[in-house]
Amino acid sequence: MPGGPTEIIRNLRALLEDIARDSGYDRSFTWPGADTPTQLRKVMHLMGTCGLVVREGRPMRLGLTEAARHFLATGDELYLIGVLHANVRFIGEALAGVGEGKTHVELNKVAVEQYGLGWESLDQVRRRVYWLRAAGLVEFWSNGRIVLTERGRQFLPFLESAKPEDLPHRRKGSATDLELPAPTALLAVGLEGLDQVALRERKIPTGYVAGGWRVEGISRLVNAAVPEIDRDGFTAFCVEEFGVSESSAEQTLQTLRALGFLTQVGADAFAASDLGASCLASGEALDLIRLLHMKVALVGVGLIRFDGHS
Repeated sequence: MPGGPTEIIRNLRALLEDIARDSGYDRSFTWPGADTPTQLRKVMHLMGTCGLVVREGRPMRLGLTEAARHFLATGDELYLIGVLHANVRFIGEALAGVGEGKTHVELNKVAVEQYGLGWESLDQVRRRVYWLRAAGLVEFWSNGRIVLTERGRQFLPFLESAKPEDLPHRRKGSATDLELPAPTALLAVGLEGLDQVALRERKIPTGYVAGGWRVEGISRLVNAAVPEIDRDGFTAFCVEEFGVSESSAEQTLQTLRALGFLTQVGADAFAASDLGASCLASGEALDLIRLLHMKVALVGVGLIRFDGHS
């Protein structure tokens, strides 16, 4: 969302009101005060899944969630933060993490060490602090510290935050102590059909993927194709999200198609495959790893070797 703390809620409202008037996806949108329009498709990619907008149908249309409609009707900024907290990681946790005052660097350390978020820059923390500042929950002082306001202190008990000790990166014990979630029905069928012939025919992971072969990055790429995306939209998403070239974005598209994460659904349109979509629906990172194991050689072997040297 463009703008600083005094502008982002206004800009969000303008975007939601525009979608309420016109549900079209492949069109332009102009931010308040901007001189030139931007593609709404790019805006939606950058927003991700935040609990305010839904994508549906083919060709794709946009719609507002009940939460978005309530926010437009009431202008309740605290309600908005609650919605973001329920759908975006490290919103309420950031508010709680401020404590008696922290810098952006210190708050990022909380995100990485306590909540297992692999953020290598301060950008993600700054974005979240902007929203908290916009809602009047924190202030940014001239000494570089983020400080809770009285409003923030009163609002904090209403947010149910994740407990660091319950998160996967903080769990102790051996692999045999863990109870793994069952795979999706589609994945279970695919895994059961993995005989020695199928295992030998899997691809060696030589293709390029924007963001690397990280589960989180692959999940974001597959999610961008729900319900579908055209070639230009996918290219724009890769360039904006991962800072790669257009040729690298094209290579990523071809790799994900070859691995069965994406499938072609039109002359120049692509969507998450049934298996890829089932992994996203389950919300389990392990299901993406299972799908990788089905399609890519050495994934399971690598995990076994890693476990043996841990």
